[in-house]
Amino acid sequence: MRIGMIGTGWIALQHLDALALVAGTELVAVAGRDLAKAEAIARPRKAAPYGDWQTMLAGERLDAVYICLPPVVAATVARGCAGTVRGVMVEKPVASEVADAELVARAFADAGTIAGAAYHNRVRAVVGRLRTLCAARPPVFAEAWWHGDMPGPPWWRDRAQSGGQMTEQCTHLLDLLRVCLGEAVAVTAVAAHGVMRREVADFNIDDALGATIQFASGAVACVHTSCVALSGQQIDGIGLTLRARGWEARLSGWGLEARIRRNDGPEELLTSEPDVFHRQAEAFVAAVSSGDSTRLPCTYDDALATLRLTRAIDHAAATGMPQRL
Repeated sequence: MRIGMIGTGWIALQHLDALALVAGTELVAVAGRDLAKAEAIARPRKAAPYGDWQTMLAGERLDAVYICLPPVVAATVARGCAGTVRGVMVEKPVASEVADAELVARAFADAGTIAGAAYHNRVRAVVGRLRTLCAARPPVFAEAWWHGDMPGPPWWRDRAQSGGQMTEQCTHLLDLLRVCLGEAVAVTAVAAHGVMRREVADFNIDDALGATIQFASGAVACVHTSCVALSGQQIDGIGLTLRARGWEARLSGWGLEARIRRNDGPEELLTSEPDVFHRQAEAFVAAVSSGDSTRLPCTYDDALATLRLTRAIDHAAATGMPQRL
């Protein structure tokens, strides 16, 4: 399978390292706004560098592409790839605005494109275990949190480009809440801001945000996130808990190491897997090769539903009004 990479940031490198381990794949080209960075990534991998993604698509015969770009531009590029290649994997979040992602979803559907989204946590063993537990005894309450320092890329601190921290980082946890609890029907939220704007130029997202989510199942979740931490201060920065009648689960850290306790069995400890990007890449390649989108861990349409939830939270915080989904 001939694959092109659009994007030259840290996450693009994670996907490229993973794809290199998947049999039958060949990295053909790398496109980036900075041609020098594209060359630095492409040349050691015997791929062609491009300074423009459209030129790459026109000049290469590709079966699939990865799109690893800031959310504000990801949707435009994704629409341009629909119908040009058989498969597209878009890094999360798939857009900064819901309307843009909806246009992309329609373009993919019209073209018959196998379209996935890179919510890599979905391939973790703990997620499969939680699906089983939730199906048997649905949770009634959940809590999720993502607290840390401010990421370095300038686009991240601009709401118009990233969507804000709930949409750009904490989206991983909101996606897992949808997996475990089903679809949300209403949200409320409040935000704190002012501290980071005094210290960081061009910072216009929230310092912190807390939300309450009601799900169609009747379950309730509290989600909170912030980006005010300084190096070395963080305690328990990323986590998720689920509580049901008969069991509870606690997931901790970027790798979501899990502790599950049940009233009718031994406590379970699930360690973090180091190869989630590889597993995700294998699933994507298998889906594109077979033409079967059900083999994707997360489809573009499913990622669109997660984007609707995170943006509803952002709008609730901005307006002070509850939002229905």
